Amino acid sequence: WEKLKQLRGKLHLHATDFTDDKAKLASLDIDAEWRSPRLRLGNIEATFADSEVFTIDGILDASSRFVTGKATSTVHPDRITHLLSDKDRRYLSQYQFTSAPDISAQVTFRMFEWLDTNATWKSHVQPTLRLAARLSAKNGGYRGVQFIEAHTDLTLTNRLMVLPNLTIKRKDGPLDLTYTNDMATRDYQFGIRSRIDPRAVGTLLGKGERTTLAHITLSNTMPVIEGVVWGRWGDLTRTGVRAKTVATNISIRAQHFDWLRADIDLTNQFITVTNIAMGRPEGELHCPKVEISIPGQRVWISNAVSELDFLVIPKIIGPITARAVAPYQFQRAPKVLINGSVGTHRRAEKDSDLHFEMRGPQFHWFKFNLENTRATVHWVTNQLWISNLTSDFHGGSLAGDLWFDFDPPVGNDFTFDLAFTNTGFQSLIADVANPSNKLAGTLSGVVSVTNANTAYWDSWQGGGSVALTNGLLWDMKVFGAFSPLLNSIIPGLGSSKAKEASGNFAITNSIVHTGDLIIHSPPARLYYDGIVDFDANIDARVEAKLFKNKFLVGQILDLVTQPFSRIFEYKVTGTLTDPKSEPLNVAPKLLLAPFNLVRDIVKPAANSSERKPGSDRR
Repeated sequence: WEKLKQLRGKLHLHATDFTDDKAKLASLDIDAEWRSPRLRLGNIEATFADSEVFTIDGILDASSRFVTGKATSTVHPDRITHLLSDKDRRYLSQYQFTSAPDISAQVTFRMFEWLDTNATWKSHVQPTLRLAARLSAKNGGYRGVQFIEAHTDLTLTNRLMVLPNLTIKRKDGPLDLTYTNDMATRDYQFGIRSRIDPRAVGTLLGKGERTTLAHITLSNTMPVIEGVVWGRWGDLTRTGVRAKTVATNISIRAQHFDWLRADIDLTNQFITVTNIAMGRPEGELHCPKVEISIPGQRVWISNAVSELDFLVIPKIIGPITARAVAPYQFQRAPKVLINGSVGTHRRAEKDSDLHFEMRGPQFHWFKFNLENTRATVHWVTNQLWISNLTSDFHGGSLAGDLWFDFDPPVGNDFTFDLAFTNTGFQSLIADVANPSNKLAGTLSGVVSVTNANTAYWDSWQGGGSVALTNGLLWDMKVFGAFSPLLNSIIPGLGSSKAKEASGNFAITNSIVHTGDLIIHSPPARLYYDGIVDFDANIDARVEAKLFKNKFLVGQILDLVTQPFSRIFEYKVTGTLTDPKSEPLNVAPKLLLAPFNLVRDIVKPAANSSERKPGSDRR
């Protein structure tokens, strides 16, 4: 430059149809002027096809080595990619433009020492670079995220790039961003205010995040997301997110929510979601914290309180879980406290450790209906434990523990221990067998099933005991055969209530056997010994003995009627709804004559006010 101090000069160049191996210019104009120590390159204008124009106007101060200038461009990047390094071409390939972007910029930088052969652009020039630009583009995309329009200002100082007002318009809504990028460390940060479909940015995320987003369905109203994303380019483990989101009419694995809001933090591939709230017509769910490990494929839930439909959460967990719990129905949404963890991988249902405290007004399973049910539920490795179960049960109460295993390929294995007290006999039978029965009384007892499977009706094993108080049993056809027979002896005898009944039973392959069921129905006592299976088939022996409960008089009458006791011994077969009764010993009708005498002895005296005048005359 020293040799040129005394020189001055100007240059004007105009060329048309200027080409190289990769590009073709319609025209090229250059104006240059040297006046020491400044070299001015002014009005450089390159015009490509389709009227795409690139202009430069700049000054080089040779003594200070500073370059200042401005430039504008409406040239499509594809026309100049061959002039770039491989690294720059790879970077630029992330952007897609249907039409050329519009760029204007002002730049200042200092060149390296002219004789320093070791100097490089990155180490010596880039740190001095100052840039202020305005960019806008239409109908483009970034790594598969499409946009209708995008525009922003851009500044670059001390190797820190800042986009303070990047605005992107899409069909589904606007996206407003701020962006900083430290070119020395490659650390970046985005400020976000979004009304776009979050699934649209799936191409920017990892496989785990894309899988999660795939389960979300949105209506025409996009969620509002405000937050910050930071990290280091090329290192996903450094990615962090802090955001707030509000959504309406959103579905997660086909489970619809009227509204949803949450705060989200992501650091080191670990997501923490706080202040979660979501609502449906039947109720709401609130949860202070959910934690998600992306590499560990696991979710931890803390103190979530749900008043949603019972099947909503299982359906979100996965289809296997949903099918497994489908038979257990709450007619109205229960209130549930949820803690624990569950996997997010393909076999998540078999990798759960969830714990529930449940309270439901109406619960239905199989043929049983419970009211005001409370229970502690543990879902661990695809097995379900229900402990501390308490419930109102047909006017009485029910308590117990249950266990279910959802691993078997067919059906679910289960066991349970239940105790019931003061249960209404009539309403219980109405639920499980005969809605129009005329039974009466209260039941108490215990039932223990030690092994069973929901798919195999003949798989139940177990036993228990039962006691009935003030029961009316004659509407049960098993015992109904005795009613007219006993009424023929003493009117009303075959319709009297059982003071008490009790017995033990065993269940083997879904066949219930009892050998000691005794029904006290003064002045008779019924003995039952037999079996009944779950298809209601029965094979039993029933015997009625008279006056067993009458002190002294009963003993005399029992002695008198002893020869005829086997008249009341019957074999019962068929089904519970259509039993076939036949006496084990056929006796002549004359053998029943003594019962006329018995009837006269024990028959209550008729009310004298009901007698007709002269009725005592012979």
